[in-house]
Amino acid sequence: MRRKGRFQIRSRDRDGARVVYLDGEIDAATVSRFQKRMEQIVAAAGRLVVVNCRGLQFANTATFGLFYHFHDTIRRSGGYFALCELRPKIRDVLRILGLEKELHVFDDVPGALAAARRHLAEGA
Repeated sequence: MRRKGRFQIRSRDRDGARVVYLDGEIDAATVSRFQKRMEQIVAAAGRLVVVNCRGLQFANTATFGLFYHFHDTIRRSGGYFALCELRPKIRDVLRILGLEKELHVFDDVPGALAAARRHLAEGA
């Protein structure tokens, strides 16, 4: 049985990027906290944000819309937003929603950072 409401978000700078670590569950009780904290991180982070989802146990449907929103916000400002270390069930939902082709999804943080650097170097 899931324990509703257990969620943590932390971030740190790594190689010129802001890496965000999600832990727990993003559900109806925590999605607004996730949104507010991500808005703060995106506003302060600059052009490169990588979200490590290794600790993310559950994500409600609003979470996927917010992933796309932050991706689009950063992309429009010339930056790069990536997700990595997604659990298979969460990655399956991205695929079913058609977001896996829209979002940048990687196996790990180093892969996401390397792709982001290439993207920014190309000026695309």
